[in-house]
Amino acid sequence: MSGNAIPGYEILEKLGEGAFGAVYKARDLELDRFVALRVIPAQRFSSREDRWRLTRESAVLAAIDHPNVCAIYQTGETTDGGLFLAAAFCEGETLAHRLQRGALKPAVAVDLAAQIAAGLARAHERGLLHRNLRPTNVFVAADGRAKIVDFALPGVGEQTLFAAPEAAPSAASYASPEQLHGEWIDARSDVWSLGAMLAEMITGRRPVPLEPFGSLRATQPEAPEELEKIVARAMAAHPADRYASAEELREGLRGLGSASSRTAPALASHPTAVMGTGGPEPARTVGPYRVLERIGGGGMGIVHRAEDLRLGRIVALKFLPPDLTRDTVAKARFQQEARAASALDHPNICTIFEVGETADGQLYIVMPCYDGETLRERMERGPLPVPEAMDVAAQIARGLAKAHRQKIVHRDIKPANLMVTTDGVVKILDFGIAKLAGAAELTRTGSTVGTPAYMAPEQMRGTEVDTRSDLWSLGVVLYEMLAGRRPFPGEHAAMVREAILNDQPEPIARRCPEIPPALASLTTGLLAKNPAERPQTADQVAAELRALLGANETVGGTSTAFGPAGPAGPAGSGAPPRSRRRSWGTALLAMAALAGVAGVAGLIGYVLRSGGERSSLAPRPAQGLIFSRLTDQDGRETFPSISPDGNYFVYVKSIAGNADIYLQRTAGGNPINLTPDSPADDTQPAYSPDGNQIAFRS
Repeated sequence: MSGNAIPGYEILEKLGEGAFGAVYKARDLELDRFVALRVIPAQRFSSREDRWRLTRESAVLAAIDHPNVCAIYQTGETTDGGLFLAAAFCEGETLAHRLQRGALKPAVAVDLAAQIAAGLARAHERGLLHRNLRPTNVFVAADGRAKIVDFALPGVGEQTLFAAPEAAPSAASYASPEQLHGEWIDARSDVWSLGAMLAEMITGRRPVPLEPFGSLRATQPEAPEELEKIVARAMAAHPADRYASAEELREGLRGLGSASSRTAPALASHPTAVMGTGGPEPARTVGPYRVLERIGGGGMGIVHRAEDLRLGRIVALKFLPPDLTRDTVAKARFQQEARAASALDHPNICTIFEVGETADGQLYIVMPCYDGETLRERMERGPLPVPEAMDVAAQIARGLAKAHRQKIVHRDIKPANLMVTTDGVVKILDFGIAKLAGAAELTRTGSTVGTPAYMAPEQMRGTEVDTRSDLWSLGVVLYEMLAGRRPFPGEHAAMVREAILNDQPEPIARRCPEIPPALASLTTGLLAKNPAERPQTADQVAAELRALLGANETVGGTSTAFGPAGPAGPAGSGAPPRSRRRSWGTALLAMAALAGVAGVAGLIGYVLRSGGERSSLAPRPAQGLIFSRLTDQDGRETFPSISPDGNYFVYVKSIAGNADIYLQRTAGGNPINLTPDSPADDTQPAYSPDGNQIAFRS
């Protein structure tokens, strides 16, 4: 196959062929990006059921947006009745190739396994098993990020879908005992496969089918004893003896204190996105998309929630406003956004599924409809805690680093263009005014594009900008997250311009006394008037933030504790705080106290953390404790219960006389109604000891 055998794609090279068809490297002609294209001839399906299942599960996979799962862009039929699937062209190398160079360090292996477990957990939540998880089906990027490919295969031993065929170990080495015996499988079968991969990553030894793996520490003495127990449990011969889910395995790996902050919980909620206002409604259907509702817009586009009728997934459609469709410059800029953003495959950059044009010439881009809220909405509730602000900034920096390596400058980094998903993953939205560095200028010389409050001085003057202009904007966002106000305030645009060009911001430590000196220095450096005096790359910023996060992490948890300079130990001692495993004392405000203030919004507003190791419920001195507000929405909230790992809590919210159970992350995020269809009042939720179930009274 060559050329344009499949409309819309140019076949560039054949990567391999096996029992389940051929896989090609191809170019998406509409979006000018590389994709992995699997072409499956009709005769390769042994039955109608196989074809139906692959089509159905590919549609499910296409609806999964997770940084550790390879994105499916499109599925369709070939002219001869076969199927094709277009997926993201994953950068890096397969884990199998990496393992050919030898075993990995335990910390690296745990990090990769935790990422893979996070991706599996999201897929399992959607009812999708992998069935064929092995090192050839995991890509590892240069920055250490893992992506799972090849879901929806019919069974063990079949050719991979998007991983190129290679001299790979037999799939049987990673098949669970029940798979090899032809018995019923479930999510625990994928858990076994991941355990086998983790064992090989640590020892360099491939598992032998149906034989015990043996001791990890005999081969790798650096492996912690707890890690040996985790692998043994994941690879238990009987499914009932394994981890009940990939999420439970991921939590076990995170508990070692080595899992990276890159892994994201697999929790999903209902798709929502808020991106502004304005714009008329388009037709009810646009190509294969059924428009459901308008959810926002900005200066370069109007956004609607829509359903992809081919894949059954909810997407966001961004339309160029009708009054701008006659503007050839605006059209060119909009098309440039699609091509620039679609070439970027990164967890912190909004994915572009497709770009199209309606019959009357209206352009549109198809994107995921992310679960979460914009950073602007998050900051409306007040400044972010220092650890959360650093984590958000680090993710923005990583996404910008990817774009900048492709010579793409965003030019409009601001809180409204940053989505924080319910998983805590930051997505950079709206490359609507991005331009490829060195490409033809689309705007008039001396014109400015961007939002004034976040523009770098050189951008404000209308002179040439580069990647360091994005870093200035990131500095403004970071300052605002910490201080609760912008560094260059003003009542109107002229005052803001004057401040950006000539004034120095108020020292961040005055607004955020608990900020570590190194973070204050980084924030100040990002806001240097002269681009040469700022950090020169987003990679450098990401590395500094990563070092700051790592230096202040508590062992075994994801929370970070900061304090102002000066004494931080016992009163007046000046001793530095000790980093210990987080313990939970009186997890939420006492229920008796709640009853005393019934009717006040945000009743279960605080969680109490202690740096010590005691877990007694006895009263403690107030010194050293940290109170974090958890809820701040209208309604009466009662009966809080925190998950055993401390990452989530459930509670009862009463609205309009009806009580429902809500789930929320302790680190923040939108609450999820777990009982929206229940006609009765649902009360008194409680977690099971293992955290896998929630019981409540209805």
